[in-house]
Amino acid sequence: GQVNTLTQLSNNQWQSEITASNLDLLPVCKTLLGVCPYQGALTVASTQINASGELSPLFSLPDLPDLSSLTAKANVKLTTAEGTINTVAQLNNNQWQSETIAAKLNLNVLCDNLNLPCPDLGELKRLDQGKFVLAGNTDFIDQPDSPLSITAKTISLALKKQTLDAKGTILLSNLLTNPDAEVALDVAAKTDLTQLPLTEVLDII
Repeated sequence: GQVNTLTQLSNNQWQSEITASNLDLLPVCKTLLGVCPYQGALTVASTQINASGELSPLFSLPDLPDLSSLTAKANVKLTTAEGTINTVAQLNNNQWQSETIAAKLNLNVLCDNLNLPCPDLGELKRLDQGKFVLAGNTDFIDQPDSPLSITAKTISLALKKQTLDAKGTILLSNLLTNPDAEVALDVAAKTDLTQLPLTEVLDII
């Protein structure tokens, strides 16, 4: 893969642009974490990240860096599980928001890559489209042992004649050791029971 970085410094201000293409993330993940929780092919097809902020807060040692002046915008396109994931994310004043569109993902392959016990979904294995609009803050950087709270503004999934829409909150804990999630979502679903693999789902339950 290819990664390019351009950084400019002026009057206690910095500005960076990072672009990448055809970058295999699995070796990067293994290098950073030792064991990568995602075992399948995961490639950055293209990405552009623009970030800026003040220099002095980044060197406020021995304290953690003050990121309140940091602003950033990222546009990332990933390929995995026979489909694509496009994400646009923004960070401003310690608040972040992201919008992700996933298309044509093979859910059986995705489950295998995450080592999850998912049923064989048959004709429903292909996610036509998923949309996720999430938001939160950067408090978890100062408090790494504290749970990460995410506001799910929109979660929308479409698989053939099945649709699901949800919103609410997601609480992630033990991210670096034993990840766990508490989910409180309001869900509205439209389901064609004749297309659901009920036997396989009941076997999992």
